[in-house]
Amino acid sequence: MLISLNASAGASRAAQLAELAAMAAAEDGRPLLVCGDFNLAPRPEDGLFGEKTSTFTTDAERQTLKQLMQGASLVDTTAETAPAFTFERVFSGKPSRFRCDLALLSDHLTATATITPDATVRRGPKAFTDHSALLIDLPVTGQAAEPDDVLFALSELTGQDSAAPARREYQPHKTAMSRQAPSPASRAVTEHLTGLLGVKSVLDHGCGRGADVAHYRSAGLDAEGFDPHDDFGWPRPERTGFDLVTSMFVLNVLPDPWQRIQALKDAASFARPGGHVVVITRSPEEITKAAADSGWTAHHDGFWSSQSKGTFQRGIDPGEITALARRAGLAPAAGAPVLPLPGVCHAVLTKLRT
Repeated sequence: MLISLNASAGASRAAQLAELAAMAAAEDGRPLLVCGDFNLAPRPEDGLFGEKTSTFTTDAERQTLKQLMQGASLVDTTAETAPAFTFERVFSGKPSRFRCDLALLSDHLTATATITPDATVRRGPKAFTDHSALLIDLPVTGQAAEPDDVLFALSELTGQDSAAPARREYQPHKTAMSRQAPSPASRAVTEHLTGLLGVKSVLDHGCGRGADVAHYRSAGLDAEGFDPHDDFGWPRPERTGFDLVTSMFVLNVLPDPWQRIQALKDAASFARPGGHVVVITRSPEEITKAAADSGWTAHHDGFWSSQSKGTFQRGIDPGEITALARRAGLAPAAGAPVLPLPGVCHAVLTKLRT
């Protein structure tokens, strides 16, 4: 969203911020960047008139801005201890300085996004404005249409066909391993988690060829699998209400943060209220080492593991898993054990009761 709030009336700005909060809530978890001239100082120290704190921004505006950020899990990305003012002008013989050109970004994107003010447009030899520019580098690429076979494509998740087929740039299903035995992750789930949580039914969401589903069944669990890649032979289950849904090495092969959220939302839709979702990903350290050893090319917030095959990898730590999960109606499970899985990251989550 690009915005410019009312430049003259604080009450109007507060109302516009409340509108923005409603718009952000309607996005239903989609990653957000809200940027532009907010015409307000988020903190008292962000607005000065002469050498004193400006009274231009009201407490009501700051409170509404805080509610917008908390409600949508947004971060004020250019907030530093000593503010970098993005607006300077002289009023009534006194300098007016504000940090009012803001970029509010979804919290799970801040680790890989770079946002910096550029004052040359107002201070340089060719200055043409009294505002700074914002230079924004986000780890996403816009696409006119969605590839029709990406893992957890929106068409798979919503039951609606894409508007038009697109070039198959990403093919995450090609990262699925052919296993003759269950994965260490699935063994850790049955050895350390299912008994403790009283799990009777499991869905492996993004199960690939299904080796882990067989393992869960051999452990006496009522287990099913789902994978949107038709050739794997695991169609979407008709039932929901599983005690546990596992998502193993799915998020780290999806190149877009919105796809990751959609995958988690879909996984959560199969769990019963109060049930659990276990998310396992490759760790940032493991991916960084693999990229260096294999000469992977940087792409978005991760790497092409093979651009010719269309496979992507990103290391995702537990904090990022949790930040993404909040947008899917999931929260960290209290008292859940730490699974003994070296080289990978995981989070045990609970589906919130509505």
